[in-house]
Amino acid sequence: MRIKGMRIKGMRIKGMRIKGMRIKGMRIKGMRIKGMRINLRSSSRPANRECQGRHAYLPDHVWHRMADRPLFAGLRIPNAGLFSRAAGHYVERVNGSYADEFIFCTAGRGWVSFGDGRRQAVRPGTLIWLPARRRHAYGTGSDQRLAWTIEWVHVAGPEAAEWAALLGFPAGGGLRHFDFRRAAGLSLGGVYEYLEHGGAPADLAAAGAALRMALADFARQYAGAARPGGNSAQERVAATVRLLRQHPQQTPRLAELARRAGLSVPHYRTVFRQLTGGAPVDWLNRQRILRACRLLETEDAPVSAVAEQTGFEDAGYFTRMFRKVTGETPLAYRRRRSGDDEGRRLLPSAAEDERYRRRLAPMAASTITGQKVT
Repeated sequence: MRIKGMRIKGMRIKGMRIKGMRIKGMRIKGMRIKGMRINLRSSSRPANRECQGRHAYLPDHVWHRMADRPLFAGLRIPNAGLFSRAAGHYVERVNGSYADEFIFCTAGRGWVSFGDGRRQAVRPGTLIWLPARRRHAYGTGSDQRLAWTIEWVHVAGPEAAEWAALLGFPAGGGLRHFDFRRAAGLSLGGVYEYLEHGGAPADLAAAGAALRMALADFARQYAGAARPGGNSAQERVAATVRLLRQHPQQTPRLAELARRAGLSVPHYRTVFRQLTGGAPVDWLNRQRILRACRLLETEDAPVSAVAEQTGFEDAGYFTRMFRKVTGETPLAYRRRRSGDDEGRRLLPSAAEDERYRRRLAPMAASTITGQKVT
């Protein structure tokens, strides 16, 4: 078989159906080989050649080399881009992508499917997360007036899944709709602009920092931190979180917090965990211990007074909780910190925070049975 200089020798294909095959700019649509569908339009390029687009790509050897450096081990960006009014844009990846992908729609309409064949609508303000190696497809219509404008970033490294969890995405991928009129500043940080400069470590670090800041903005918006007085369940629970943060010494009842948010106690507890990463009692105790750390460093008040100021009615219970969280007693903590005024660290340290999470993991799995949060 010879097609304009192409020779295929000894090739045997059983049950192959080819529709709309073009040679010279080869376009194959709907190929079936023994029941397997292969769509060769699965590259991330719009069918409309007149649309404005930018695609910054790093060679494999550059971003793979970054994996061994601590600054890039958690999050590496092999490519990113922008498609503007990308009419006819269509991507289908049967086996998923080699890296996680975040897509943010800033204009127009589109759709996304996470492997079940069901298309979910995408509108301005929609953030999409596509986990690596998971089947997916997405696209927009052929009408130039309604075609979407999207930013997209491929992300390798364990941080991608952590950011997705912070944004409340399900494990298999999903989307989040943000009120784009009230949060017009949301974006993916123009990451592609940093990658376009090349593979210099400083540019790669800037790209990572821009993406982290962008995802943090999305997370704050999702948690309702930027929208006080909102009406969603997340925003109402976020309002009670702000109240607890402002007055950690108070001992509100869990039922009262749920009533303020207009939710049942189980629903309130679930949303609270999504927003803060822990149960109300654990989160509030951590806030109190953090405040106690600051008081122990900056004031000479006795431990019993610090306990009272931070909402602990019993000094003995305060000492036990303080030691459980920080690994040392309040007096030992004060002596150690006061002896190093020149090189003080922000509280808590990374090691203390990690130790706190490990120690409270069994507590977080338990259920609050009493009426008071503490």
